Amino acid sequence: MERQPTPDFAIYLLSFLPSRPEYDVWINVISAIGNTFDLNTSIQILLSRFIDEKPNEHEIKLKNRLKNISFGTLVYYAKQNGYVPEKSTHTNGLYAAKQVATIPNTTTKRIEFETPPKIIMKCCEFIEDVISIYMSDGLTRQQAEKITLDGANFVKPERIYDIAVNRNILNKNLHPATKEPYLRFDSKSKEMVLSYTELTNGFKNYSFSLLNIAKCIGRGYAIVCSRMKSDTTGNIVRKNDNLLHSDLFAIDVDNKEPENYMSIEKALTIPETRKALLVYTTPSFTEQIHRFRILFPFPRRIFDPEQYRLICEHFINIYGADKACKDPVRAFYGNDNATIYLIQTGEVMEFRNGVLI
Repeated sequence: MERQPTPDFAIYLLSFLPSRPEYDVWINVISAIGNTFDLNTSIQILLSRFIDEKPNEHEIKLKNRLKNISFGTLVYYAKQNGYVPEKSTHTNGLYAAKQVATIPNTTTKRIEFETPPKIIMKCCEFIEDVISIYMSDGLTRQQAEKITLDGANFVKPERIYDIAVNRNILNKNLHPATKEPYLRFDSKSKEMVLSYTELTNGFKNYSFSLLNIAKCIGRGYAIVCSRMKSDTTGNIVRKNDNLLHSDLFAIDVDNKEPENYMSIEKALTIPETRKALLVYTTPSFTEQIHRFRILFPFPRRIFDPEQYRLICEHFINIYGADKACKDPVRAFYGNDNATIYLIQTGEVMEFRNGVLI
């Protein structure tokens, strides 16, 4: 059962959306809030996430909003970006953490995505105490929250990355249920050939922590290291024209040129690897020939595909990686038998048939 609309709940749902969403999403969200709350409340809610890039921009849009958009539209967009109703929690209006989506299980054992650890909840309880002290001095809650959070240098938020995930693909273009390749009938050769329709149309956008990206890969799901335009049902056609932005990128070390062989051990000694998020073995990895991918973060969000390619090329040259893998909407297969090295923490994750062992 969905929660009833309140300003606090609306602000919480907005926290799942990009700060600069697609125009049609932005207009629909404005309309959903404007049709639920009075004008002043709606403005305060919207400005908690968005900014007026023109004078009184949101007020003007609210007065000219679409009249047939309900609050459920905002809930829908929040779900598409990671909101999970049965798991979303908050504490008196100060939200503990951004809850990320749970991907439905297609393996024999469910791997739960991370929820905020106890230490984060304790931290939020402490913040609530500080807010209460300020409010006892006569400040409003909004004023008390601002003063407290502006000075909360002790809280180190975890970065969330926008990526697209395809749950219809297992490893190298296999059907998750049958473990067989996707095929289609070729009218010219009169034979069954590989089909890549699912790989083109089966992606959806998510906002994930690094650990949850690792779990997507370890389940064998394909990923795109970018956010793309989606239709009203959240479905995406994977093509360059639909690119929105990128928070991270991947390079593919396939060792097709023996003279430039790069083992994982060697890659881990390269200074640039210290900047990486993770390294994972691909379905083609063997002990004799190492094939793996490295995910790197961009220091800031990238909107220009040419800038994406230039940065990729720099790192491709360092590792002797596949020169073709520099497209912002390139699909990278997961591996349900992957070994994943989390570079920043030194952790190693082992998956067997999609199960973390």
